[in-house]
Amino acid sequence: MRNSIDADNERDFFPRLRVMTNMTTATTQQMNDVCNYLYWALLNDLDIIFADQLTEEDRNRIQITVNDNVFEKYKAQPEEIAFPSYELFNQFSEFIDILGGADWQDMPYFTKYYKVNDHTQFPKFIFYSGHAEVLGPLFLALETDIATNRAPGSAVFFEFFEETRIRLMKEVTQQFVRIYYKPKATLDDSDTYTFMIPSVANQRKSDAAIALDDFKTFLEDKILGWDSNQGFNQDIVGHCDQTYTNCYRDWE
Repeated sequence: MRNSIDADNERDFFPRLRVMTNMTTATTQQMNDVCNYLYWALLNDLDIIFADQLTEEDRNRIQITVNDNVFEKYKAQPEEIAFPSYELFNQFSEFIDILGGADWQDMPYFTKYYKVNDHTQFPKFIFYSGHAEVLGPLFLALETDIATNRAPGSAVFFEFFEETRIRLMKEVTQQFVRIYYKPKATLDDSDTYTFMIPSVANQRKSDAAIALDDFKTFLEDKILGWDSNQGFNQDIVGHCDQTYTNCYRDWE
């Protein structure tokens, strides 16, 4: 994520900022430090001699740079990546099992947020809603850093679909998943695009489709890593209650 933000800034912002600050030989890291100062100066209404040269887009870039610097610095805590994604990855893993014939009513993660007291009918539609900030950890869990400026209303879509092809004179149907990112909340889909997951070796480069078996393996590897290597309770409420607030409040 940090690399993508730096690249965007070097292309669209830092060259002008070096001129404005008379720091023409400054490194990218030094420009990040300048953004950190400008962020707090603007926040506290301090005088900046070139303030009138800063466009609204410049000010947005300063805020994005500072906020993502903070996340990048402290994301060494593995919970920051795992917590927003753990149950979602388990739900997708169980959904793949359901597509393979497993009983959906026996799936603890898939049914957890769907009519908690009534699992008599399979859901026609489940909408997962969250804030744009959650996309940062999700993209890191998906091994990509494409989301540098996560605007309100941006979204990720996981499309499950089937393809039937002729192989050895027979029709063969195979199931796939494809992940889309839409960075803006608009009715126009022209800005929507797919992306690759580096550790999925067999992902199709032509359209980023992943065979369900390969996606299942990817999910299980991630979940196993979180379960076995990080040693924390993946239930967010339980973890916070146990680790931070057990003596101070009761969770409902």
